[in-house]
Amino acid sequence: MPVTSDFRLDLSSDGVVTLQLAPPNAIGGWSLQFILSKAFGGTAQVTKSMASGYYNVSGMNIVNSGQGILSITFHPAEVSGLDQGNYAYQISRLDSGYQSDLADGFRIAY
Repeated sequence: MPVTSDFRLDLSSDGVVTLQLAPPNAIGGWSLQFILSKAFGGTAQVTKSMASGYYNVSGMNIVNSGQGILSITFHPAEVSGLDQGNYAYQISRLDSGYQSDLADGFRIAY
């Protein structure tokens, strides 16, 4: 079952959000995907992904593999056209036979 945690990010600038899975879980070698949308199950507004050997290619990076800490980098071009307001996010594991939702929450407007 995914663990819910929220984060803040101004949609007019870039930023890095660091998230930790709870309970901590070793994520090294996993294929992960981050989706930001207006509502859970809605159309993806921003999608980030990573696979073993391809960390930080799309802006998703492991900070601490053993503790399940990862960072998501948002560039101004990705978020500047988004409407202000709250957005839902989900982080999922995509490895065959291990597909599961790991975390979800909201990007809080401010």
